[in-house]
Amino acid sequence: MTITTYVKQASYGKTMVKFMKKDVCPETKVHTIYEMDIQSMLSGELDESYTKADNSVVVPTDTQKNTIYVFAKNNDVSVLEVFAAKLAKHFVDRYQHIHGATVDITLTPWARMNVHGKPHNHSFVRDPSETRKTHVAFTEGKGFDVVSSLKDVLVLKSTGSAFNKFHKCEYTTLPEVDDRIFSTNIDCNYTFNQFSTFDELASYDFNHAYKSVKEITLDTFALDDSASVQATMYKMADQIINKFPNVAEVFYGLPNKHYFEINLTPFGIDNLGTNCSLYQPQAYPSGYITCTVARK
Repeated sequence: MTITTYVKQASYGKTMVKFMKKDVCPETKVHTIYEMDIQSMLSGELDESYTKADNSVVVPTDTQKNTIYVFAKNNDVSVLEVFAAKLAKHFVDRYQHIHGATVDITLTPWARMNVHGKPHNHSFVRDPSETRKTHVAFTEGKGFDVVSSLKDVLVLKSTGSAFNKFHKCEYTTLPEVDDRIFSTNIDCNYTFNQFSTFDELASYDFNHAYKSVKEITLDTFALDDSASVQATMYKMADQIINKFPNVAEVFYGLPNKHYFEINLTPFGIDNLGTNCSLYQPQAYPSGYITCTVARK
């Protein structure tokens, strides 16, 4: 530290700590697997490690990695938010000079195989249709902040979507449409009210919340007679907040995956308007619509 500078913010940790854990039910012998990618970040009285090269306050990132592995072996990992909170609390409780910790977990999706029409006990197939994540921050004396996510859900509906009566100016060339393909890659974050204690957090049913967020998102996408991406995403977020009193706000980021009519008029074929059945996917440029809906 000099006369002119100071450390305004500092944190450090271990990223891309990966493991796969196998749980076996003792009664049924059915296997369940959890593959995770974890990042831990610590903050606290760390300034002198930067300004005076004093490593005595640095809990090595390798120690953080080892802690994650030991905790994964010795604890239930089936609820991402609870496992992340347990790790974050340990780091703050264990090291007197560490006053805050964040843990991010990404779950690699594996789906149980169906063999001869029945779920197989120990065989799985990679399921790329969704990614589940959580971010848990624990601050000494303040409790737990939890943001969980549903991501990478690619969806498409071939009708039931329109876009018209939009603002027009001298640069507008987009025609109004009463029926179009609606496709997007869903990115949803839902933020919980702060949990004061670990026991309060551990008693919450985060897995149910995740399943419900996914169900509401997909059901609304499929059933809504969509006037716009904006209108549909608001309905999704509004339903989630009304269903879960402990959810404070919901974020959606929905890129518009465009499919445009192919003009076959030069070949004497009408493929426009209500006669359109052949579309051209367009990767870019792409619309990108976001909103954060909060409880009043």
